[in-house]
Amino acid sequence: MLKNFLKTFSRSLVKNKLISFINIFGLSIAIGCSLVVYIFVDWQFSMDQFHVNRNNIFLLQNVVSRDGSEQVWGDSPAPIGDALEADFSQIKRVVRIDNRGTVFKYKDKIFNEFVRFVNPEFLDMFTFPLRLGEKEALQDPSNIILSDRIAEKYFGEENPIGKQVELILNNKKESFIVAGVAEKFPKTASFAFNILINFEKKFNIYDKEDPNDWKDFIGSTFIELNDPADIELISSKMDKYVAIQNEAEEDWPASAYTFQPLSTLSLNSYKIRGDIASGDDPVARIVLSLIGIFMMTLACFNYINIAIVSSAKRLKEIGLRKVVGGTKQQLVFQFIGENLIICLFALILGGVWARFLFGPWFDNLFSIGLELDFYKSVDAWVFFTALLVITGIGSGAYPAFYISSFKAVNIFRGQQQFGKGNKFTKVFLTFQFILSIITIVFGITFVQNADYQKERDWGYNQSQTLVVPVDGENTYVSLKNEYLQNPDIVQVAGSGNHVGRSSGLAVIDYNSKKYEIRRIDVGHNYLETLGIRLKQGRFFEEERATDVTESVVINQTFMDHMNWEQPLGQSFDLDTITYHVVGVVEDFHYQNFHNEIEPTFFRMTTQDKFRYLSLKVKAGQATKIGESMEASWKVVAPDLPYNGFFQDTVFDRYFNNVQGHGRVMGFTATLAIILSCMGLFGLVSLNVTARMREFSIRKVLGAGIKNIFTGINKHYIWLLLIACIIGLPVSYYLVSILLEEVYEYYMPLTFVPLLIAMIILFTVSLITVSSQIYKVVVSNPVDSLRVE
Repeated sequence: MLKNFLKTFSRSLVKNKLISFINIFGLSIAIGCSLVVYIFVDWQFSMDQFHVNRNNIFLLQNVVSRDGSEQVWGDSPAPIGDALEADFSQIKRVVRIDNRGTVFKYKDKIFNEFVRFVNPEFLDMFTFPLRLGEKEALQDPSNIILSDRIAEKYFGEENPIGKQVELILNNKKESFIVAGVAEKFPKTASFAFNILINFEKKFNIYDKEDPNDWKDFIGSTFIELNDPADIELISSKMDKYVAIQNEAEEDWPASAYTFQPLSTLSLNSYKIRGDIASGDDPVARIVLSLIGIFMMTLACFNYINIAIVSSAKRLKEIGLRKVVGGTKQQLVFQFIGENLIICLFALILGGVWARFLFGPWFDNLFSIGLELDFYKSVDAWVFFTALLVITGIGSGAYPAFYISSFKAVNIFRGQQQFGKGNKFTKVFLTFQFILSIITIVFGITFVQNADYQKERDWGYNQSQTLVVPVDGENTYVSLKNEYLQNPDIVQVAGSGNHVGRSSGLAVIDYNSKKYEIRRIDVGHNYLETLGIRLKQGRFFEEERATDVTESVVINQTFMDHMNWEQPLGQSFDLDTITYHVVGVVEDFHYQNFHNEIEPTFFRMTTQDKFRYLSLKVKAGQATKIGESMEASWKVVAPDLPYNGFFQDTVFDRYFNNVQGHGRVMGFTATLAIILSCMGLFGLVSLNVTARMREFSIRKVLGAGIKNIFTGINKHYIWLLLIACIIGLPVSYYLVSILLEEVYEYYMPLTFVPLLIAMIILFTVSLITVSSQIYKVVVSNPVDSLRVE
């Protein structure tokens, strides 16, 4: 029986090459997309699951109430870790983590890096095995442990163990011995490290910080429990630490302390401000999952329509099987079995698409680092099997039952009304059109939105501005004096923070109420150098001594947030100092467009606190000045790396992501059109096959191409119109929701994408339908009208 089944299937596959190709190709494209979605979603849900003790590890979070809303932060007071370990015997160990920037120097290699000050138990709590050295070496404050990448970057093939390196921290040169090198980190690590230093060393280097000061916040505090169920007990007794924290720091009062399991930290990190993990908003995986479902739905509908078409050529086979005793169940088994084999071929081809085309393309768009060798994963094979069964049965069930219901007597008498008036195929095709319209609208909108964001006004003139991070006052002064006399430099300014790179948070008092406000510390002519636009009042003036001590310039959002109709002269308190508003500027993007513009103020800072030098350059001289500045840097600060950049590049990574969104949506729309046209081709073929005698009679009676064209197209025009009536408003509603979820600032929605989508779908569909006219025109009416 099996041999007969395979022989019948192979003959059918060879005999119907075009239909077989369409089935396998369409399903493989959808399966390839679904596999990439699976890889991405599985990667996100696998974050941090490699840690052996993940279920026992929890991040301490502090919850603060600010302006009527609660914020969850991932940082915590420095002393709280020791306090928890002393008070709760259920805690096995505590690890504190604090991150700092450093300059790492080994021989002639000098780069900026990030170090993590951690308790020595860090490598016991987290599963980051060492390739070289022993983890106990971290007990010595003079030792450091490097990541595999950093070790290769500075030492290449040389063994780094025992080598002495130099780090610049807090403007101090410190020597350390390399005592360990970690193995290459898993791609599912939501956080790892470049350089580890003993936590106690931090307070020797940053001598103004106190490990017992509850005002001193560090990056993260993790606890590991002997029994994870004890977290409820500890959580219920955290009010004590809330009281201590609030007594020490009135401006940053905590309303609660909570714990986030390491196993879910990455998935929930989008809710946590300043957290250590690098998790994304779930919108991305939801949208991609929907894309995968859309593609599979379109492909399955294609198969259903085309399978019904292909059965027109197997009517005699079906009739003969029934005459010789074949049952309906046997026919159902035959057709579903054939479909499973086709789906298996499509699955194999889809795996090739995913591994060598779709996966690398998607990964390169967003620089994710996905593990594309998915065939090595047991979970992936479970997914493959489930996909094969669901797709095989889901797409094959209806055609199998439909075809097996044909009566042998009607087949041999030529009375089988095959395909004519079949409502299910038209419903399937209409639904395909609706899905296609939605994906086309999404694709057009996201491509247009990428262009819109690229052209969006930043709120200041970001072009022709060179910015150089400096390590202190001496470097700043040396570079400033050299370039003040340069005729190609329009303006020079210094700042402690910098728009697009650095800002601070401040809690101000106004009318006995506290507000959290964004703060940017600048020099007197910084605002003019960046081209930030003044709305009211004035900028800072160097000759006014009070500007340094008590003046601020605020943005429009600050003014609106405080409900000030006349902002000039208004005042607020910050750290016992009363500041007065002397100017209001237009809103500007100090972060990328993903973040909402918050109430922000500029205040002046002294030259010894400058960390950025900004130069406004004459048009056409930017490259020349950039090269000159780099040469000057090597003279002024030869032991420090040069990290100058142009202001118009600060959001490049964000723009690349936005363009990636547009490309993904555009690619999806293209595939949707291709799959829909395949389904349409199948249904048109069905219609033409069923109506060949009708068209032959029309040709005999003198009907021309126009009459035949109208006869073929009119049914599908109605289906397209119904799909547009349903799909256009649905797509408009869905795309507006998605844009609002993904972007804070996005292209205003118009009806243009809807109109373009409708034109594209009608044009492509009519071309596809009209391709069948040639078959009717060249056919001989005698062949169709001959009665056996």
